[in-house]
Amino acid sequence: FNDSHEGSRELALGDTVTSHIWQSGDVDYYKFQAPAGLIACHLEGSGAVGLTMRLERGDGTVVGDSAGTWLVADLPGQDTYFLRVQEGGGPGIVDGIKGEERTEFDARYAVSLRPFLATHEVGQAKDYAKIGEALEAARPGATILVWPGTYRELIFLIEDGVSLIGASAYTTTIEGNILVGNETDRIQLRGFSIDSGAERPGYVVEFTPGNPLVEVVSG
Repeated sequence: FNDSHEGSRELALGDTVTSHIWQSGDVDYYKFQAPAGLIACHLEGSGAVGLTMRLERGDGTVVGDSAGTWLVADLPGQDTYFLRVQEGGGPGIVDGIKGEERTEFDARYAVSLRPFLATHEVGQAKDYAKIGEALEAARPGATILVWPGTYRELIFLIEDGVSLIGASAYTTTIEGNILVGNETDRIQLRGFSIDSGAERPGYVVEFTPGNPLVEVVSG
């Protein structure tokens, strides 16, 4: 990391700004002030695929990492924070001639910063140790935040309007199938790596480029 965060752009909670990484190796830094609490960082746009994010305090302490376009972090206190966005080697990259070293990169993207509110939290020393336990307690419209870890469970999403959100697909994995109540339920699933053990996924609720981990599997 560049300890000086030279050239950082100011970003405030609730803002969405656009940017453009022109070549491999370029780094964008965003500087913002925030109190303790949950925060969500989101990259959007055709160039967002292949970018990575890292969130750190002003003293360089890392608060969160993501190899995808979604990151939820628990800020430890009022401080100056820096969000680093950098090319990470995904399909947003424009390759040069096959066989030669990659020299081009063209990533147009938007970054947003929002406070994040969770109805229930899953993870070590959180409200629930298992995702299924949180889902049993959830009511329509609930948001369940799942902290980093590997969760070996059969997940049932049966309540309309429930959002199941992983902290980052880079660090949060579900090993098992995910079953939904029916195809009309409004369910949001984001921020996970999902390994169902099947040769191909079943029912897909949503798929957005840059968020390849929003599949709900029917078995």
